[in-house]
Amino acid sequence: HWTKLVAICIALLVTFLTGLAIYLAWAYRSDGHRDNASRYFRKFCRKLARASVAPRRPNEGPSDFGRRAADILPTASETIEEITDAYVKARYELDEDGRELERLKQLVRSFRPTHAT
Repeated sequence: HWTKLVAICIALLVTFLTGLAIYLAWAYRSDGHRDNASRYFRKFCRKLARASVAPRRPNEGPSDFGRRAADILPTASETIEEITDAYVKARYELDEDGRELERLKQLVRSFRPTHAT
């Protein structure tokens, strides 16, 4: 009797855990478009770090970070603002045709900041 009960409990547990894993995989699936925008912005942040801009703080949004970087690198402020704007649009707004993502990619690729003095 009890061996059958244990087998049923194990089968139910395995079924539940499998269902939970499938649900979590679906719920947290990646949105490649948004991930690409974040990837390009991280690359932008690394370029700024090499130009002596302190890394983005945990409580600092992309726009605040962009303003801080623009203050530190005034000669690149216009491009920094453009990149930040493109990132916010590509990441957080509807960009069905991917135009903003492509714009962000090109801006980050061509961005060559000089060191802060």
